Amino acid sequence: MKIGIITFWWTDENYGQILQLYGLYSYLTSLGHDVEVIRYRPSNKKDYLQIATKISTIELSRTLLKKIRSSFNSHKLSKQRDRNPRMFEDFRKQQFSFSSLQYSHIEELRMNAPAADLYICGSDQIWNYIRPTPSGFDQLDAYTLQFGNQDTKRISYAASFGFAGIQEQVGERIARNLRNIDAVSVREDFAVKVLNRFGIESITVAPDPSMLLSREQYGQIIDSHALRSPEVADYFIYLVKNRSMITLKDIVSTMKKRHLHYFATGANEVVDSRLNYFPTISEWLFQIQNAKVVVTNSFHGCVFSIIFQTDFYYFPLQANIQGFEDSRIETFLSKLGIEGRKITSRVELEHILDTPAPSIDWGHVTKSMDGFVSVGTRFLDDAIAKLTKSMV
Repeated sequence: MKIGIITFWWTDENYGQILQLYGLYSYLTSLGHDVEVIRYRPSNKKDYLQIATKISTIELSRTLLKKIRSSFNSHKLSKQRDRNPRMFEDFRKQQFSFSSLQYSHIEELRMNAPAADLYICGSDQIWNYIRPTPSGFDQLDAYTLQFGNQDTKRISYAASFGFAGIQEQVGERIARNLRNIDAVSVREDFAVKVLNRFGIESITVAPDPSMLLSREQYGQIIDSHALRSPEVADYFIYLVKNRSMITLKDIVSTMKKRHLHYFATGANEVVDSRLNYFPTISEWLFQIQNAKVVVTNSFHGCVFSIIFQTDFYYFPLQANIQGFEDSRIETFLSKLGIEGRKITSRVELEHILDTPAPSIDWGHVTKSMDGFVSVGTRFLDDAIAKLTKSMV
């Protein structure tokens, strides 16, 4: 079967984004399918045009100031990347087959959609950061597969909202679109409640696709790519650029005070002089596999700590601008029976470093993980089998 995946793919430093794609892509290719990543990368130029015509001079000035600051940060980020290449593009070229065309808008997809028997949207937070604007709905329509031949089948796999709620207009649009999809699965329990509120039923909660592969399979990535340094830190800090309850400054100063050996890695355009490690994807996996403790605010930082059975702690993110909380990690850990890993203040961090939480029962976690992963593989296998039968 020819399968096209639409998800996030273009990052140069977000390890979870690439590895969730790698998990789904690798699982499907292992079943013998011809898989291709659809190179859709949304543009928000429509929103800037709308903003310029509707807001006041003061608001426009603030918007332009934000863009100037963003441009300045982008310059610093570019210099940081040049000094510390993470080789993400090399990994993409080695591991994935991409559509011949790249798309920026839903109309481009509709006019010249890549041929496929099946489209899959997901995983990652493809239904997050959607605003009720022209660009927002453009993006939402693409990530709910509103393009392509009418005969092409469509499923979502472990798609995520990220935060536990969406705006009313966005919810109505996504509900309308999902009625045209053959099978729907999401990544978190709260996403089911959100979609139920807008009339979408028959939803499966499936694991993030990074969990579809074993630690041995990820070990093959480590083994097949040369490490630039074999050094391992006792504490591996991995933070994505979101507002956490604890800052990188607090984490690093707390560890320095205790003379702890750490590597600090950032993602999603984190520019900070406290970062001291810029790994390739294989090196990032190597650190999580071998560190004494992982400290992170990242969902995938937790996922891969569990895959490699490495002790970890996480910092929750603050609520988003609509007031919705990000409970993805808590929902996931509760499924596996993992407790005592959340840190919400510097005082708690200091206490944990001085008095670590009880060891995780990895035997119990492995059984729970295996059961959860089987839900995902069964969803994919059953959906593809039904679609294959309908095509005969």
